[in-house]
Amino acid sequence: MSLSEIQQQQRSTLIGYTATYAVWGGALTALMALIGAEAPPPRVALLSTAILTVVSGAIWAYFLIRLVWRARSLKNAQMRHALNDERTQVNSTRAFAVSFWGVLAAAAVAVVAIVQFEMELAPIAMAIGMIWIGVTVALTAYLIFDGRDEA
Repeated sequence: MSLSEIQQQQRSTLIGYTATYAVWGGALTALMALIGAEAPPPRVALLSTAILTVVSGAIWAYFLIRLVWRARSLKNAQMRHALNDERTQVNSTRAFAVSFWGVLAAAAVAVVAIVQFEMELAPIAMAIGMIWIGVTVALTAYLIFDGRDEA
């Protein structure tokens, strides 16, 4: 298998991983917000959110295992080095920087929502939501930077 074919497979797997993580993290955040709400949530909303969390979590786990398996299956040291080149490392650093600012912006929006609009936000939903935003923004930014480099 050539390097370009491996890179294309890795990119498509990473796209699936990012999309399913975004859905799973959003569903988990919504589930925690429903559970942490003062008023009991409607049973249908709670059940449908829980089902979405479980199903999307299972699909996300499949993509995670696929990514790890693919990385471990590369026995050729030159191929591993070519896949983790300087461009990949720079894109990772840039993606983490974008993610930092994304989480900071989300935290600012949460503070405004709590202070200005007196919203009640469940602490566990806030914590999971911040992690979800950080990881989703980092993965999406990496895919954008990587796609821009390939074009």
